[in-house]
Amino acid sequence: MLLIFASLGVGLITVCLIAIFGPISRPIGLVDKPCVRKNHSRPVPLVGGLALYISVVLTLTFLPAPFSLSWLLASSAIIVLIGCLDDLVGLTVGTRLFCQFLTTCIMASVSDIWITDLGIDFISIDIDGWFSVALTVLVVVGLTNAFNLSDGIDGLACGQFITCLACLYLAQLVSESQILYEYWLLAFASASVAFFLVNVKVTPIEKVFLGDAGSLFIGFSASWFLIIYSQPPLSSLEPVAALWCVTIPAWDTLVVVLKRLREGRSIFEAGRDHLHHLFVDRGVKSNRALTVILLLSMALNSMGIAVTYCFHPEAGIALYVILFAIFAYARLLEEPRQS
Repeated sequence: MLLIFASLGVGLITVCLIAIFGPISRPIGLVDKPCVRKNHSRPVPLVGGLALYISVVLTLTFLPAPFSLSWLLASSAIIVLIGCLDDLVGLTVGTRLFCQFLTTCIMASVSDIWITDLGIDFISIDIDGWFSVALTVLVVVGLTNAFNLSDGIDGLACGQFITCLACLYLAQLVSESQILYEYWLLAFASASVAFFLVNVKVTPIEKVFLGDAGSLFIGFSASWFLIIYSQPPLSSLEPVAALWCVTIPAWDTLVVVLKRLREGRSIFEAGRDHLHHLFVDRGVKSNRALTVILLLSMALNSMGIAVTYCFHPEAGIALYVILFAIFAYARLLEEPRQS
């Protein structure tokens, strides 16, 4: 019962912060202005990410947590700051990636958590030293940007984050292991649900967007939750199950990179070749596209987690590779699309 009231409190704080920050955003220019690539007709405040971050910090700062989770909030401040600057004045791709790389290294070094275990018996590679550093940076920066790139229709990035947290919780239930620090997962999920409801216009509060501050924050948080829970010392989640918690964001980003490399285009340029664009450009309303993609994510994630725990992690990784190959093949068959 206490957790229920606490989650409602986090959600309420988030909604209140959104209501406060919304009017303030216009005088300082923290808004997303309409253009030919966007569907909204008037400027929309980019304060959802700030509200999410502050509400989580206010809730969790004084609660007990392992060193790694405490540092997640501290290092996320850099990510949110960089995102806010990008929302306000625009930053180059190189600047954003460098800051993400630096923040990832700070977080991993201080918490001393790196990817050292793949959880697959037939792969006997020793993951240590620079290989562990490179793999950790690649995963964190890759997933951070995968969530950022999925923020193309209302509710999608945040919905994928909620799905990731739900599947992380589900995996620990299926494994019958103790669910560690569940109030952290609940706080992040509650704040995200509150923003989601505002973003998809379920509430009477003025609609706001996550902004780069928000999409980068949830991507950074998702990647570190999966690493912290799947790697020593916690290791309460199979590393293969961690892969299954973020199927669609990871697959979609990988396929877009492959498509652009095949077409000789920059992987960093703006375009309409993500999965949500595929739906919308074919006449599917954005709310229906959102529903389909989130249901697909939940179904895929749940199936993969079930296979991983009910059979074997190696069965889980085999299924993951097969389904990704099918997904990638279907997407790569599409005709090249212009920006």
